[in-house]
Amino acid sequence: MSVIAATNSELEGCVRDKQFRSDLYFRLNVLRLHLPPLRERQGDIGLLASHFLAALRKPTDPIRKSFSALALQKLALYAWPGNIRELFNVVQRAVVLSEGSQILPGSLSLPNAAPVVATAGASFRSARGAFERLYVEELLRKHHGNITHAASEAQKDAARSAVS
Repeated sequence: MSVIAATNSELEGCVRDKQFRSDLYFRLNVLRLHLPPLRERQGDIGLLASHFLAALRKPTDPIRKSFSALALQKLALYAWPGNIRELFNVVQRAVVLSEGSQILPGSLSLPNAAPVVATAGASFRSARGAFERLYVEELLRKHHGNITHAASEAQKDAARSAVS
């Protein structure tokens, strides 16, 4: 029989202070793994989010969802105080809230997250392009993919915008 246990407490100190039973500590302390918090493993966030997305997909789902580049960037820039459980909940919520095959930044409900426009060191042209993409994605999400309504809100002519 195997038992996997996790804690965010320093158990040796808890045993010393008689807040944790020493016999249980020695039974559990067979193999210790230290995993840094998610905020210290930004490179893992996109991989974990994609894994959760695949795990949440039902075989009967007609659409295979994926994250947009800006959505992944938004996930990577968040501090994750709730660690991996919070990431799973955010992905689960995004699956429910998103429409279509791509999860956009607007479908990611992250408290106090700054809007993602461009990464540090980006050129003005790429920052502007990233902002425009985010703006259009958000408008399309808001209008359920209706280009005419999104263009109207942006005060653009839908026919002319589609050509340029």
